[in-house]
Amino acid sequence: MTDTSRLISHKFDTVNGKSIYGAPHTDQQLDPHRLQAAAHELGHLRVWRAAGITVAYAKITGHGPDVSGRAHTGRQTLTTLDQARAYLVGLLAGEQAEIIWCDQNGTRYNDTAAVGDMERYHTFRRRYHATLPPSFTLTDLKRDAAAAVRKQWRAIERQIPTLARNGRIR
Repeated sequence: MTDTSRLISHKFDTVNGKSIYGAPHTDQQLDPHRLQAAAHELGHLRVWRAAGITVAYAKITGHGPDVSGRAHTGRQTLTTLDQARAYLVGLLAGEQAEIIWCDQNGTRYNDTAAVGDMERYHTFRRRYHATLPPSFTLTDLKRDAAAAVRKQWRAIERQIPTLARNGRIR
């Protein structure tokens, strides 16, 4: 297992393991699993909000390998193809944000966290198959999600420690 604590402490506003804000970070507060999950959920939240889709909150629960998360949009009324595309791009943005976080922190990406997102993606595609154009391919949508996450990355990165520590962000 790679020791990422040095990378994480340096990355998130610390000097010699102490927060520049006064309180020392604990291992639990900077659990790399929580940070990774926070990146994933904030990918959804920031990309959806940038596209005008309402997101009530993002939350993560648990610690270590048992961490889980959710970005809650509630019921959405998508009346145009642009809105449907934006929803799908945001759905795929969590995985893209997590990939970037893993690359930056020397952690190997595992697609397990994206399984639920992919199930929702395929459910949406099956349900609206007749109305979605052929240009809504998974490859194109993932490319758009990666671009959208890159545009939002600075904001995502700033919010990662907050969501990881607090477990919820609006």
